[in-house]
Amino acid sequence: MRREDSNFEESLEKTAGRRLVGGSDRGTDRHLTENPGRGADRHSERRPERNPGRSPEKHSQLRETIRRQIVEELELRRQVEDDELGQLIDERIMEAGRGIYLTLRERMKMKTDLFNSFRRLDLLQTLVDDREITEIMVNGPDAVFVERRGRIERWESSFESAEQLEDLIQQIVSRINRVVNMRSPIADARLEDGSRVHVVLRPVALDGPILTIRKFPEPITMERLVELKSISGEAAGFMRTWWRPGTTFS
Repeated sequence: MRREDSNFEESLEKTAGRRLVGGSDRGTDRHLTENPGRGADRHSERRPERNPGRSPEKHSQLRETIRRQIVEELELRRQVEDDELGQLIDERIMEAGRGIYLTLRERMKMKTDLFNSFRRLDLLQTLVDDREITEIMVNGPDAVFVERRGRIERWESSFESAEQLEDLIQQIVSRINRVVNMRSPIADARLEDGSRVHVVLRPVALDGPILTIRKFPEPITMERLVELKSISGEAAGFMRTWWRPGTTFS
């Protein structure tokens, strides 16, 4: 795991702990229980509206609103480290939580999603981290397919808009100083782990941006070959003893 990812997760856990230990809702609930009818209206006005049945669409709209606010603030800064970005996301989520009730799980998920949209691969990061998935195929914002254990299946999630998908594509190609646009709508790139990326935009792609990520399978080591019974332990030991860089076996 990279250092910045580790720092981000530690920051997320600390934020979650602060909300559990120091939340003001607990004190408000105790006051209302000990003094029923006194100041109930005043406290209820200050507390955010609880709506456990909130639709995923509203949750996505709130996340997109927070993301736009962060983008506007980042435009005023030249460079932002991962820790600073995580703190900024915390502040915006806390501000949003004053007007609408968010559970701890929703806060943590929203922070992860927002961080991934700026520093990683947005909603595709979950698929990239899944070792069982060997290929990710995005045929427009509403059609995401994956190859898992040799079988192609449609993923239940999708991008909210073509603009969100295009932003992700530009983020990927910019890391290796590539340009992809209407004049040059086809591009190849690589992720940090070596995964191959292929991009096609309009006017070549008629149904929206196309993004393909082909991941490399887990490397096969000598121990793995022995475990799979592809080679015996004796043969593996012989090869370790006699193999030298630049030599061949015949």
